[in-house]
Amino acid sequence: MANLIIGDLDTSAGITFCGGEDIYLEILREYVNKGEDNFTPVEEAFQNQDWKNYIILVHAVKSSMRTIGANGLSELAKELEFAGKEGRISDILDKHAPMMKEYRRVIGQISDALATAQKDEETASWLPGKEYTKDEMEECLLDFENAAFCLEEERMLELLGEMGRNTYCGVDLSKAVSPIEQKVKRGDYMAALNVLRQTVSRMGQLKN
Repeated sequence: MANLIIGDLDTSAGITFCGGEDIYLEILREYVNKGEDNFTPVEEAFQNQDWKNYIILVHAVKSSMRTIGANGLSELAKELEFAGKEGRISDILDKHAPMMKEYRRVIGQISDALATAQKDEETASWLPGKEYTKDEMEECLLDFENAAFCLEEERMLELLGEMGRNTYCGVDLSKAVSPIEQKVKRGDYMAALNVLRQTVSRMGQLKN
């Protein structure tokens, strides 16, 4: 998705590096799920002045953050990597804390963005869509009837799923279609058709 926005990450570059948006988002979720485990090894190596492993770890930060489009953090980690390789320990002591602060900020903004996206998806899934007209509902009933007589279970469930996202006579159809879906899944297609007809009829718009 070209307009994917996650904080100040270069998401277009991240998607390209990862080979697609789905893989990109999965990698971001993994970082969020790891929580403090993202930071602990780097911090421990720093506290222990284990510069050999510290260089390895900040190199990994540099590469992984560049992969997801966190370019600023990647550059900070790069500076620390080269400082370690060149024995500039004083630079590491000065720049480690700002790098870790940025590291936490980046993971935090990813976490916030993914949490917001999930809430938006959940909200959207419960919001009713369009209001069926009488003619549209008649067409839905006819399509369902044809699918029932042809024993097309998948098509019946598809139609019910679509109905459940909409309203008729001002009524949210999501709860109304749920028991009908169960009948379809049990193979009781004619009973499902009859219940659907009765449900629509009770809404005061259609008559058998």
